[in-house]
Amino acid sequence: TPRPARPGDVAILCRSNQDCILMTESLNHAGLRATIARAGLAQTAEARLVLACMKYLLHYQDSLSVAEILLLAAKVPIETIIEERLAYLEAVETDQKPLRWGRKYAIIETLDKLRTRAAELSSSELLDLLLSELGLRRIAASWGNPAQRLDNLEMLRKLALQYEDACNRLQTAASLGGFLLWVSTLEARGHDLQASGESQDAVHVLTYHKSKGLEWPIVLCNNLDNELRVDIWGLDIAFDRPEIDLEHLLDGRKVRYWVNPYGGQYAKTPLYEAILASPVYAQRRRRALEEENRLLYVGITRARDYLVFPMGHKPSTKWLSRAWHHGEENLPVLDPDHSESPWDWKGRVLPIQVMRLKMPRELEPRPFVEPPARFLAPAAGKKDHLPLLIDPRREKSPSKPLSPGPLRPPYITTPLFAHDPPSAEALNAFLTAFYPEYPASELETMAADIQAACAPESAFQAGDLISAAIAWQHYLDTQFPTRQSFRKYPLRYVAANGRIFETTLDLLLDCGSEWVIVQHVAFFGEQKHIGNKAQEYAAWAAWTMEGLQAVHGPVPIRTFLHFLTQHSLMELV
Repeated sequence: TPRPARPGDVAILCRSNQDCILMTESLNHAGLRATIARAGLAQTAEARLVLACMKYLLHYQDSLSVAEILLLAAKVPIETIIEERLAYLEAVETDQKPLRWGRKYAIIETLDKLRTRAAELSSSELLDLLLSELGLRRIAASWGNPAQRLDNLEMLRKLALQYEDACNRLQTAASLGGFLLWVSTLEARGHDLQASGESQDAVHVLTYHKSKGLEWPIVLCNNLDNELRVDIWGLDIAFDRPEIDLEHLLDGRKVRYWVNPYGGQYAKTPLYEAILASPVYAQRRRRALEEENRLLYVGITRARDYLVFPMGHKPSTKWLSRAWHHGEENLPVLDPDHSESPWDWKGRVLPIQVMRLKMPRELEPRPFVEPPARFLAPAAGKKDHLPLLIDPRREKSPSKPLSPGPLRPPYITTPLFAHDPPSAEALNAFLTAFYPEYPASELETMAADIQAACAPESAFQAGDLISAAIAWQHYLDTQFPTRQSFRKYPLRYVAANGRIFETTLDLLLDCGSEWVIVQHVAFFGEQKHIGNKAQEYAAWAAWTMEGLQAVHGPVPIRTFLHFLTQHSLMELV
């Protein structure tokens, strides 16, 4: 689907890293952000701050690291840092035993507290600890250009992981000191690459070599007016024949080194004229042209929709002309006064749109408006929070508290059980599954299965369960004539504060004018303590009634506890 182009859709290809840096600076001058991978990560302010914290954890007497931390993180003026350091050294010389320098600042005190935790951490774990505990990401983002700075911190984490992987491969011990030394070595070699800072709002700037395998909607092939560079000086491998003998790899090959005695002023010298006429120069020029052709092919094929050939105030595409005319650069391939191209694709000539932009020699600088970095709220510290699920055993309902009423007379008054009485677990299971209309054979099978599952060692008979269930059902029909009943009714209620109350009702009866809750309870204590057991369900009943009324409306609700082994009900009122 067509859409307006964004800066991130554009790639500018340059011949060298220096050209990329110049292009990036020009884009920034024009108010455009550019992505470029360049060295110097260890010298960025954000990396220096993190490395200074790590050095201080390694050695608490590293005064330079303390100064960098105070300057970058605590925003202490450099004059104040110098004055306090001189005062500290003077106090030490006079044996005043002052507090260690920097300890009065909160960030240094926090680092001292982290030292014991950091002792057993790897480099990457320590870096993560510093970023989180000290809020270094927020500090770095406050300096401007937050996207680039945050990406640089991620590059530093990547280096820490690479260091640990290298130690694992070499079977050597990884340490904090080793990581700091490794970063210093990368910096000295120019291999500490910064993050490219890629985003939809940044133009991609990179060399032709680094563009291999990539694609962008719009590609600008820059530096087409460069001269052909034929490097004849220095070290080279010369060979008598192009084929390689796998049995004798070095046969016909030799190392050749040409010294330039004139430096940068060898042009128009007899040596230079002789070199231009030599077959070695012709060979080198041919190889340079072949390399240029390969590089230009890479650049041209990176474009998906638009390919742009920018020209200066003196239109020139020497590089393109050399590739098209087999080394002849004086015959232009593209004429800025015509919209015809020499190329076709599947029988159609590729169209060219010529645009002449009259630009001043010096552009007015346009500041780039950096969008603010988005962070989560700062950590508020440890707090006590109520759990999501409401536990009625520990929390009272906000509604009216309930209290146990009198225990009703048993609905079974004559002994039904000739043997051991059924267990409360067996009674609960059978009363839930029992329906009077089931065939007798099916009820007997069901009772026998429940007895085997709940009380295999008990001597009670399956028929005792059926008798108890019939008596229970008759009692319900007499006391609570219902229009509809629900067994194991699940209830989930979201309270006003967003917390959740969940429970399962053993029996819910719709009696028309009211709802009745019956919850089975197993109690094996003395009769005088049954009220205490009922009191344990008071908060549960209040939460349940509040939840049912939230679901079914403000209907009257009564709650009963069915004490299974006593065959009695008690209402919570």
